[in-house]
Amino acid sequence: PEIAAATKVPPSPAVKLPFYQEAESINAQGNELMQKKQFSQALELYTRALKISPAGPNSHTYYSNRSAAHLSLGDAESSIQDSQLALTIRPDYAKAHSRLGLAHYASGRYQEAVEYYEAALGLEPDNEWVKKKYDKARKMLAKVQHEREDEVVVTEDKEGGDWASPFAGTIIDEVAKRKGVEIVRQADEYKDSGNAFMKDKNFEEALNQYNIAIGISPDGPNSHIYYSNRAAAYCYLGQYSEAADDCLSSIELDDTYEKAYSRYGLSLFFLGDFEGSINAYRKSLELAPDNKASLSYLAKAKARLAVQQENEMQEYMAKKLNEGFRQEKSVDGREEEIENDMHGDESFIAKNGLSQSRDDDGEGIEASYNGMKVPGQVEKGFDPPGEIMNSFSPFDEDEGDEI
Repeated sequence: PEIAAATKVPPSPAVKLPFYQEAESINAQGNELMQKKQFSQALELYTRALKISPAGPNSHTYYSNRSAAHLSLGDAESSIQDSQLALTIRPDYAKAHSRLGLAHYASGRYQEAVEYYEAALGLEPDNEWVKKKYDKARKMLAKVQHEREDEVVVTEDKEGGDWASPFAGTIIDEVAKRKGVEIVRQADEYKDSGNAFMKDKNFEEALNQYNIAIGISPDGPNSHIYYSNRAAAYCYLGQYSEAADDCLSSIELDDTYEKAYSRYGLSLFFLGDFEGSINAYRKSLELAPDNKASLSYLAKAKARLAVQQENEMQEYMAKKLNEGFRQEKSVDGREEEIENDMHGDESFIAKNGLSQSRDDDGEGIEASYNGMKVPGQVEKGFDPPGEIMNSFSPFDEDEGDEI
């Protein structure tokens, strides 16, 4: 990429304006969050700074910083877009060039990565970090180019014509296989890194590592593990909707993966979908009957569903009683009407299974909800969300690839 010659630009009068100072303050807060590896929050702050000052004297730094946040979250394409926007404001901004190199490298576009690193070094020849990244990109580019040369084997015949070697297809298949193995290897490295962060309870950084693994290999042979592990990170961060979506992605890739179902059950539990949670845990137990955590949370979900149904029944009955008392009739007539309403509610009770003493698995449920409080309070016998998550241990020490 061509770079405009660097020129010294006099300070803009905008630096004295309140909106510029506010944007600078927000950008600085974003930088602090990046240091703490809180990339999502940093991204939001950089976006706020750009809304306040989209084309100010330092807006190129806001775009470049947001580019770094995007890349840290595994979104290389958005990172590239923001770095390019930074260069439209200031073409000689070296950081934007180096971040374009990094984003292209993460996307497997090594030729572009080399070009942008060269541009960055043209502006900052002594930048050791860029030198190292540049050398790494050149080596990867050379490796890929060598593999491409091996993809098609053409042999010249006696008349000088070209014909495809009968071994060409075999070589192409082998090269493609090697590429696939390399992609999975790279993705597994980020997954392993995410697992290490999970064990250190650094869930934000673990999430970032899983994002990159999925970005590298979204539908590979181990991708169901990446999605399921990211779901575990989302659970610890209290982002249960995102966790549920990742569990479904994992199940779509491998519908025999038990952990995806158990984590789906946990996500739905905290989303208040107790019936869905029960179904997920049942599927988990079909695949792993001895999973004690799934057995425990299945019981909790059943009990919560029983409480929910009991409260719905009580609310319905209270509503019917209030409606009866509002009728403008004689005392005897009103009592008769209320009594008839009460008998009519048997259909509601039967429909919701609230008069049964056992659930459809033949397990008793009265003891699960008798004497419990209304939803929104912590019921006796249940752990509040924080305590459940503290006791929820997704780590299997005997499995090196999963958590």
